[in-house]
Amino acid sequence: MSSVYTKPEISIVIGSYNRSQMLQKCIDLIRRELASVNHEIIVVDGGSSDGALEWLVQQKDIVTIVQHNRGEWLGKKIERKPWAYFMNLALKSASAQKVCMLSDDSFIFPGAILNGMKKFDEESQRVKLGAVPFYFRDFPVRKRFSTAINLGKLYLNHGIYNKDALEEVGYIDEDYYFYFADTDLVFKMYQKGFHCIASEKSLVEHIFEATPEIRASNNDEKKIRDRQKLIDKWCGIIYEEKDREHYEKFVGRWNPHPEMHPCGYDYALTKELTCFSLGLSVEQSKWISIVTVSHNNKAGLIRTLNSIRKLNYPLIQWIVIDRASTDGTPEYLSRVKDYIDVHVSESDEGSYYSMNKGLGYAYGDYVMFLNAGDEFYDENTLSTAVEKISQIGKDTIFYGDHIEASGGAERYVEALPLEDLARKMPYKQQAAFFPKSAIEKFKYQPQYKVAADYDLCVRLFKAGYEFKYANFPVAKVFEDNKGVLGISHTLDLLKIQFDNFDEKQVLESSVYYRNFLNDMNKRDR
Repeated sequence: MSSVYTKPEISIVIGSYNRSQMLQKCIDLIRRELASVNHEIIVVDGGSSDGALEWLVQQKDIVTIVQHNRGEWLGKKIERKPWAYFMNLALKSASAQKVCMLSDDSFIFPGAILNGMKKFDEESQRVKLGAVPFYFRDFPVRKRFSTAINLGKLYLNHGIYNKDALEEVGYIDEDYYFYFADTDLVFKMYQKGFHCIASEKSLVEHIFEATPEIRASNNDEKKIRDRQKLIDKWCGIIYEEKDREHYEKFVGRWNPHPEMHPCGYDYALTKELTCFSLGLSVEQSKWISIVTVSHNNKAGLIRTLNSIRKLNYPLIQWIVIDRASTDGTPEYLSRVKDYIDVHVSESDEGSYYSMNKGLGYAYGDYVMFLNAGDEFYDENTLSTAVEKISQIGKDTIFYGDHIEASGGAERYVEALPLEDLARKMPYKQQAAFFPKSAIEKFKYQPQYKVAADYDLCVRLFKAGYEFKYANFPVAKVFEDNKGVLGISHTLDLLKIQFDNFDEKQVLESSVYYRNFLNDMNKRDR
């Protein structure tokens, strides 16, 4: 006896073009999520030429709709159809009441769809529900999971639609080419009395830079036209005329999730998906936590932010510890929080206390410290460092050279071998990468006001940790306005040396001891 057809609980609709491997990964995660749920998957493909179509036709649980959208046919160039046209093909084909829209370059975290379905059922009991947006982020461009807001109203970018609402508003307006059609759709639902309510337990990782050539092809003059169409159409309906000037400048914004790393977030999965999407090796790639301490140096912090944003390595956690600045730094950090994983603004007892505090938030495989105002040497610095780090032992401290910038002049400073440790600090702190396990165990000793980095290096060396030097520049360190180091700094350095090395060796080779004697001789004159 044949089984009786049962209507699916949810329909998954995905638009796709030439992202075969990403599409397969996206669907694999969906299948895992919905293994015990009656569902259907509908993919609308724009005529992929990378093997996606060949794969799709072999998948017996996927409804595949092919609508070629590029190239030539019968001697004529194919006129490209809008995103709305493709998505309407899928949305109208969906047979479930709950219709989940995703994209082929987006990946769900465990529980995303199931939690969204639960939210849908709960909210439907109390309101006329039209849509349940998921929280997503354009990784690695933005660090925070957010929902999207245009013209002051929440809309759905990834998430679940109510099929009844879609039918009542006539689906997506196909006069939009690519962007803003999803906004317009939810606005039509608002107009019909439907509500749009986000699911805080549904997370989507959207790999923003996976296929830049495809994204660039959708960012032409049509986007500007679509933007203006949205603003003009909904003036006086979604927003008041008095706000038009504002929305002409800032049509949209992000509404960040109340938690930095919400329920369901998985660092390992983000790493896996990012490496998969960008063609990186999971084994060789490392999460790098960057801790930046700032105090009344807003201009320097802006410089550091710009440097970090230029990096071409994606697996970065940036932690900013602001020591209760009064120069507008806390307000600035709030404005740029999409680019920062953690930021704290509060007073403490000194920079090394702040660095240890930042370390407490770090989840990276390696941790480094880049002060406010300092920069990475160039956009390739981290990718170069990680490539070299992947070839050394997991408990090895890795360090390189730095550029010293002062008074408008720059000087290249080579790091020293660890054999010179009893003579002086061999590397600049901003040019070193510490395994998290090592730095977490030893930490900084804040009783040394400006010498705790040297103390840490010595203690790690004495504990048997291996150090690996690579002769390439890691950081540009700005020495301007750092202040003059006094005798107490020299005494701290000498205490560290005499506590850890042979006295005769220190007296004969220490740069700090020689500087101390020179200083004393000057004082005696």
